[in-house]
Amino acid sequence: MTGEYGSVASQNNSRRAGVVRRAADARRRAVDAPWDADPLGADGVFGAGDVGRAGGRGRDGDRAGDGRGAEEPLGVARGDPPPGARRRAVLGGHRDAVRRCGVTTRAVASAAATVANLGPGFDVIGACLEGPRDSVTAELTGDGLVTLVAVTGDGGKLAPSGGNVVEVVARHVLDRFAAPGTGVKLWLDKGLPLGSGMGSSSASSVAAALAVAALIDSEIPKAALLDACREGERLAAGTPHADNVAPCLFGGIVACLPGDGEVVHILPLPVPDGLLVVAVKPEYDVKTSDARAALPKTVSMDDAVHTAAATAAFVMGLANGDYALMARGCDERLATPSRKGFVRGYEGVVAAARRVGAVGAGLSGSGPTIYALSDDRETAIEIAEAMVDAFSEAGATAKAVISGVDPHGAQVSLLDV
Repeated sequence: MTGEYGSVASQNNSRRAGVVRRAADARRRAVDAPWDADPLGADGVFGAGDVGRAGGRGRDGDRAGDGRGAEEPLGVARGDPPPGARRRAVLGGHRDAVRRCGVTTRAVASAAATVANLGPGFDVIGACLEGPRDSVTAELTGDGLVTLVAVTGDGGKLAPSGGNVVEVVARHVLDRFAAPGTGVKLWLDKGLPLGSGMGSSSASSVAAALAVAALIDSEIPKAALLDACREGERLAAGTPHADNVAPCLFGGIVACLPGDGEVVHILPLPVPDGLLVVAVKPEYDVKTSDARAALPKTVSMDDAVHTAAATAAFVMGLANGDYALMARGCDERLATPSRKGFVRGYEGVVAAARRVGAVGAGLSGSGPTIYALSDDRETAIEIAEAMVDAFSEAGATAKAVISGVDPHGAQVSLLDV
């Protein structure tokens, strides 16, 4: 289908040549502060001082959601290497290029937070934010093992090895693309909080897939990595849902269309100019597995019809830049009624966002983060402040991030160390 990122379930084995994408200097100024920073920045909202330009065009001028990134080879972010490291000019692609003259090549991949269940699109529509981000560093070995060397930024909550999503994802990438006997060492740095509802496990999974793949073959298209990323979600949530990993991997706003079995078709959706996402997380966490267990087995005909109508309104609103139509579509009725009980003060926070001009608001993923949409930066700041205050009235400290939609998705660099 034209405009599709691909039908993905171990189907896409193509490796297409292409150019290494440039990452704009402004890309490095994306919202990227840790969630454990001061909740209020210089402008009164965490992250608000670094929103920059957002909306339908990326910071390179590329159109968001145009579907180009999925079949391109893995791109390179042009960030500065760490001290003592020398960046390779191009991606090498083969195992014999990984070690030479005593130099070891490592890949460093970065993947951002996402808002899944966007609008009325439960398990279907997701958006990639500019930050915060997880990063994974990978180094190939010849021992055939997947070893998670260290985890940082998680406050000691994650075990250093054994059962982490990055290990599962890396093994799938190696098994599919690497020569027999190839192993990898991994280092995970968490920029996203656990149990946030903003795709923490997805960001780790996508960063791991991209980093390992970049060391194996620079021409592996992103679409060929989606299955591996979904295995990380299977481990974390019990189901390989794609509405976090797909926008995280490809960027933009996407729709996940189920096919036969576990096949998923990923469609890029338009991103209207000026769209901003406000994401506010209370101090507590919600396990995705618990939120999934709370879902109803059946839904009413009224809710099913409403969801179909709301989805049509929301997507048309995206396509036409019609924020009023988007607002009419921001009413998710399949999962939210059974999940909002996990989030103290949910109704008050959503109402506060709408009172000060939010286009729409709802649970981000399984929560407890609540997102709101805006078409204006000053309004977005007011929305964030109102939502933080509403959480406080419900007895919870909360922190806010304001972000545009990242059109590029996950990025990767190669370093010689």
